[in-house]
Amino acid sequence: MHRFKPSKIVKLLFVLALLVLCVLLAWALVLFVLGLNIQWWAKAMILTCMAATVITIILLRKMWLKRKEMRFVDGIIGSDMPGNISALDDATRELRRRFREAVATLKKSHLKGQGNPLYVLPWYLIVGKSGSGKSTAIKSARLPSPFGDVNRVSGIEGTRNCDWWFFDDSVVIDIAGRYTLHHDEALDKSEWLAFLKHLVKYRRREPINGIIVAVEADQLLGGDLERIEDEGRAVRRRIDEVIHVMGAKFPIYLMVTKCDLIFGMD
Repeated sequence: MHRFKPSKIVKLLFVLALLVLCVLLAWALVLFVLGLNIQWWAKAMILTCMAATVITIILLRKMWLKRKEMRFVDGIIGSDMPGNISALDDATRELRRRFREAVATLKKSHLKGQGNPLYVLPWYLIVGKSGSGKSTAIKSARLPSPFGDVNRVSGIEGTRNCDWWFFDDSVVIDIAGRYTLHHDEALDKSEWLAFLKHLVKYRRREPINGIIVAVEADQLLGGDLERIEDEGRAVRRRIDEVIHVMGAKFPIYLMVTKCDLIFGMD
């Protein structure tokens, strides 16, 4: 028995909605040209049907775009599959476990009294190469956390993929440096896109609220210019991928780390 794919159903509904809208517009135009004296409630019904059809078209278009974005992620993960399949499987399972732990932590917190605990606080990604001082900057900020010691939040320890930091006013996800600058191009890229897919899965309405890019002060002062440009382009590609997958724009913040290495700032 042939089964319609969800994407085909969405396209079919989209086309039907457009046809309905065209029929309603043609009907309204005929009534206007002929100058027929119709009741006010009939006019109101026509306008209501047209408005409902337009809203339906907009919603269907959003659904279609979201499915297209998810297929884009699946396609890249499939086409760039690393030679070591078991390594990707292990990494994906670890990512899934981390997300489940983080979500469970939020759902058990006091945030559930303020609405959906996954959306009460803004979520931020902090990106940067390994050793750029991301985690140190977060710890040194000494931001208040409802979970006490932010170094070990509800048993969620540092990993090779992402660390979760829960504060009173935000949730910060510190991603591994290799997600920003792919060391193993195939494996790291597939893991990175799987990470984005998990974000969209668990926080569909608004996956993130912003990205914080960490850059070392000593690199800006005396680093190799060509290397800095290459790393900057890599960061830009990661940001573009996030925008593409999530279908939304958000603020980007630049955080200069290791400022104690600047003369006079120690």
